[in-house]
Amino acid sequence: MNSNNITLSFQEKIDRANTDFCLFEGCEKILVGLSGGADSTSLLLVLKELSEKYSFTLYALHVNHMIRGEEADRDEEFARVLCKKLGVEFFCERVDVPSLSKESGTSLELCARNERYRAFGRICKKYGISHVATAHNACDNAETLVFNLVRGTGLKGLCGIPPKRSLCDGVTVIRPLIYSQRHEIEEYLAAMNQDHVTDSTNCDTDYTRNYIRNEIMPLLRNINPSVESALARTSGLCRKDEEYLSDMANENLTDDIGKLSKLHESILSRVVIRLFAKHSDEILPEMHTKQLLEKIYAYDGKKTCVSLPDGFCARLSRGKLGFEKDDRGKAKTLDFDVEAGEGTVFFEENPYALYISFDGNKDIPKTLENNEIVYKKYTEDYLYFDTIPRVLRVRNRQIGDKILSGRMNKSVKRLFVSSDFSEKERYMLPFVCLNEEILLIPSVATNDVCKKNDERNVKVTVALYRTT
Repeated sequence: MNSNNITLSFQEKIDRANTDFCLFEGCEKILVGLSGGADSTSLLLVLKELSEKYSFTLYALHVNHMIRGEEADRDEEFARVLCKKLGVEFFCERVDVPSLSKESGTSLELCARNERYRAFGRICKKYGISHVATAHNACDNAETLVFNLVRGTGLKGLCGIPPKRSLCDGVTVIRPLIYSQRHEIEEYLAAMNQDHVTDSTNCDTDYTRNYIRNEIMPLLRNINPSVESALARTSGLCRKDEEYLSDMANENLTDDIGKLSKLHESILSRVVIRLFAKHSDEILPEMHTKQLLEKIYAYDGKKTCVSLPDGFCARLSRGKLGFEKDDRGKAKTLDFDVEAGEGTVFFEENPYALYISFDGNKDIPKTLENNEIVYKKYTEDYLYFDTIPRVLRVRNRQIGDKILSGRMNKSVKRLFVSSDFSEKERYMLPFVCLNEEILLIPSVATNDVCKKNDERNVKVTVALYRTT
């Protein structure tokens, strides 16, 4: 095949990828991630050739990870000279990946990847670039699929490298070489008489991906010489199934446990992962997902909680599934004991406020209802005394708390079991006390000594507000 045919064949695969995945749709500016290696060099050249056809302006970014010393500097200079030769605006960022990797405890490989994508985002936002093109190809896709498979991935991992995905607001990552194999890339560069640099670490099998590339993939080719194409078909089929299941999950997003319990496990798992993602940047692990699914399917109306990563818990209560930050450890360290006279008591770092009135006929202030309180709902409780107390104290829950109710010293812990308060709220709820004795746990229990009888005519109004 002559050089013209090789070039046309290579471009045709880019065109097919664009047709299948709409890579260049709405694309006016493309930033190419240019390492200087064969893949990214071929990507820059072919996109330069296609830029007039698809009407986009090309830019390039080289990230020097400062891992390989003089070799890394050589790659940076090669990328700079190539862009000047092609008339492509060039950006370069230097990132001390070895230091960042050590500080964060992540591998060099993962840290370098994260820093590259951060750099892509920064440059795109600064210069109004909507698309980032990376040089991932069919061989990279096959290696990724094998890597995910041996880690025990689910269907999403078998989808391989997505041809197109969102990077951040207004920025899309595209993979124009996703149908191109490595030998085709090398043939194209040879036909274009274009050299490239070689990363010496590509031969280091201490890196998992290099081991798969250099050791595992040749063995798989002994079984099927077209293994990359076969795995591309597999990832394509998995991607279609994953898209359908994801659409089904999005259509069934709800906190209604009754509806959730009727969903197939494959849909329900995706639903709870999406619901959790609204509260945390952490990805819900398979172990926690499975545990939560079991609770949903077995739900019988009784309140239950499931501990989750990032300090969250899932709460199943009153037929609803909710996620909330478990601040019990933090709440125990708070010390917001105050002396409360008549009026409103707000508590720093606490979502509740109390309004206390020693005038039993006094209405709750309208300012509290309409202006100062985020949630308009509140509860009113009444305490009765022989004489008006001079001071009422307010504090949070303490271990071993008890309250005299129904002529028994009842455990506050047991009383909360039948309440509607979450685990977090139980530790943040203000208790009204006289000296060390608990007089009132709003909406839960009132001390016998403050319940109305014929001899106690002084009424104290206590209103509980949720402020956030």
